Amino acid sequence: FWCSECEEFLCLKCYEAHQWYLKQKSHESQRLADLKKETAQSFLEGAKKSCTLFCAEPSHNNQVISIYCRGCRKPLCCCCALLDGEHYNAKLYSDIRVEIENRKEELSRLKEELAEKKRSYESSHNNVHERLKNLKKVQSETRELIQKKVEDMVRWIQQKGEKLVEKVDQQLCQGQEEAKKKLVCTEQILKRMEAGEQLVEKMGLFASDQEVIDMHPFIKESLERLKKEKLPVSSFRIPVENFDEVQGELQALLKKVKGEDACGCTVTTSGSHSSMVNSDSLRDEKPQAKSQGMKIPRPT
Repeated sequence: FWCSECEEFLCLKCYEAHQWYLKQKSHESQRLADLKKETAQSFLEGAKKSCTLFCAEPSHNNQVISIYCRGCRKPLCCCCALLDGEHYNAKLYSDIRVEIENRKEELSRLKEELAEKKRSYESSHNNVHERLKNLKKVQSETRELIQKKVEDMVRWIQQKGEKLVEKVDQQLCQGQEEAKKKLVCTEQILKRMEAGEQLVEKMGLFASDQEVIDMHPFIKESLERLKKEKLPVSSFRIPVENFDEVQGELQALLKKVKGEDACGCTVTTSGSHSSMVNSDSLRDEKPQAKSQGMKIPRPT
């Protein structure tokens, strides 16, 4: 047997005792065979709707709660409401069902606002992730390009070529590490937002009225904090270092090895010497770098 008021499963002996002591409270028990015929959703709905709020005062704890006092910020039965004449005269009373529905609507609004902010976070997260991929691509292409030119030189300058590769790696390492940290921070916030959404959905589906009343302040406070979270990547800036210094050293090596013939194999760059990339303007950027001879790739 199952009693929706007690929220307990009963064996035959417990059922007989239950019927004897609690029949005056109109507890209705159902056979498990009948429960198995129902769906899980209908069972949960029945258990949720059957929950009745009783007054917390020991002197009249059998009174059903039907009033919510905005002054005391707590539910009241009729006896408590009569004793609190000050708040009654101030018209601070409202129907408990109306208050519960208002709180559910408030949580739903917070959920929608959180979903909108989540979409903004996801967009910024994707932009920074794409920038990180571009940085890795620049690193890889630059290494290959330098290595190809170094292979044209004699064996004794290979060590210098490796130093140039290390220099390029160092120029990109700082930006990569910072981008990774921002991505981890953004992913953590997204997970918290997802958990908040799921909690509100489950509250709406399965929470009893008492649980809504009790847990609402804590859930609301948590969701409000998430709304106030600042976007970690909104002010994120990745420096894209210019490779002019590396190119100059490489050109000096070429001249040193090939003499005046190296003048025909110049290494040049165009445009600015350095730039800063903001995550909010990634979509507006267009590649501008062009060169003659050896070309150094730029992030796009």
